[in-house]
Amino acid sequence: MSVTGEFRRLVADCIAFLEGLDAHGAQQRADALRIAFALAPNDLSGAAERVRAIAEDPARHPPIEFSTTAEGDEYAHLEAHTLAIVDSLLGKSER
Repeated sequence: MSVTGEFRRLVADCIAFLEGLDAHGAQQRADALRIAFALAPNDLSGAAERVRAIAEDPARHPPIEFSTTAEGDEYAHLEAHTLAIVDSLLGKSER
């Protein structure tokens, strides 16, 4: 799968995961990621930058209040994989 395809798959996986939660902030994060997903076909770099901002800007995108540690850990793993692809798309070798 291409990096572009992997990016879109991972963002979709993040959205699906968040939509399945009853955690404060999960739906807002899913909505923000949905915007990035929709942007990707026309502006992949912009979509990747948006995903990075969603993950790293707590003022605009407050942390999710997961119901269990396992939920938080699972999402953290998924988000880390997504951000690794974001770095690849944006030409960043390390953060």
